[in-house]
Amino acid sequence: MNPDLPSSYKGKKVAIVGLGVEGTDLAEFLVTEGAIVTLSDKKAFYEVEPLIERLKRQSPIAQVEYATAKNLTEKIDKYESIFVSQGVPENNPILIEANNLNIRISSMLELFMSRCPAPIVGITGSSGKTTTTALVAAILETANEDFIVGGNIGKGLLTQLDDIQNTTKVIVEMSHTQLLRVTRSPEIACVTNVTPNHLDQFSWDDYINLKRNIIRWQEPKDIFVAQMDNPIVREFMIEAKSQILEVSTQTSATSDKVARVFLSSKFLKYINQKAEEITICNIEELKIPGSHNVENVACAAAISILLDVDIKHISAALISFSGVEHRLEEIDKVNNIAFINDSIATTPDRTLVGLKSVEARTILLMGGRDKKLPFNNLLSEIAKKCSHVITFGEARQVFKDRIILAEVKVHDREFLGDAFKLAVELAVPGDCILLSPGGTSFDQYRTFEERGAEFKKLANDLMRESVACP
Repeated sequence: MNPDLPSSYKGKKVAIVGLGVEGTDLAEFLVTEGAIVTLSDKKAFYEVEPLIERLKRQSPIAQVEYATAKNLTEKIDKYESIFVSQGVPENNPILIEANNLNIRISSMLELFMSRCPAPIVGITGSSGKTTTTALVAAILETANEDFIVGGNIGKGLLTQLDDIQNTTKVIVEMSHTQLLRVTRSPEIACVTNVTPNHLDQFSWDDYINLKRNIIRWQEPKDIFVAQMDNPIVREFMIEAKSQILEVSTQTSATSDKVARVFLSSKFLKYINQKAEEITICNIEELKIPGSHNVENVACAAAISILLDVDIKHISAALISFSGVEHRLEEIDKVNNIAFINDSIATTPDRTLVGLKSVEARTILLMGGRDKKLPFNNLLSEIAKKCSHVITFGEARQVFKDRIILAEVKVHDREFLGDAFKLAVELAVPGDCILLSPGGTSFDQYRTFEERGAEFKKLANDLMRESVACP
């Protein structure tokens, strides 16, 4: 298929499937451009109607309507393109019919990449991509640079296009489902790691191939920031057609003449191709805990160096960065019991990272929807750190059955609120109650942010009760 999208959709009939952040961003942009837009979502019409009314207020000549999945499928041959939000499965009947008729299926990210007037930094990974993206944003803000952040994090990208100059730093977090429907790669691509994830939706090989798309179409003038401690990323390095900036906290450089960011003792350093060495920061001064965050910091520093940010700004921002909401987010203690919100941990491996970052005896809250990922690596850490595990949500029995440890008591509750209540009853001063679910939020919440927000509210309500009743 021709990788070039039309320069304008004015007067063209398009459909948007899925009306989350991406779908809303697409609707606002395409309606403004003059496209004839049909919206479709699992939501009922009355839930979509406020968006349609807002679009018509913003653009009085807007041509926008709603269609059920059934009606859209029946009339699919009338559409120039179908735009799909990430998360809409490939077996959706609308997509199947569009493929049968060879109608172009596109996405917010593909359209943005085709229209963006500035070079794009794309960041992906099974874990660490959100923190790395947030770190780069913090560095650019400290340096007072002109930049935007979006993609899988932050605001919609298309509605920010008018604010982008050719000198704007454009930072885009790219998930595997966003990379599913792209036909080009960013000028600077960073892969933090590739580990088993989303195996309930994709095979392991298919998942790797989706991540590979971030470098698949790079050219020799482009740059691949490769976190080479990960074996899959090292495979990508062999295949890459672009220049490579190596990042490592554990592995030796492939050559003395290669540019790299690396860890030497407790100092993060950068060495260029001329063997000129610069110290970036002392990792003992970082506020975010864990060796995994040192890897994220190293990737963010490498990207910022490529963006010509002064080392003093990079160092200052890295040292002052206190973390991302819902990722090992510490909440105030109550009765000397710590509460940590790690709702973003949607795989057992991310739960393992969360547990390793906590030094106190832990009551672990796990649950949500199962991704069919192994628990093997997690069990020994649970045995080492946890007095109790409380499972909740759709996967509560599945998770409970996997945690067979003589020294750990495992309980199950249907809802997070009930699991939290039991954890508080079981905890003693000095304990930590850690929400690090190991499963997605889609059984009971729209997003992991909603799940994390409930946990934070429960902890804050407990704090207020403790103050009110000393």
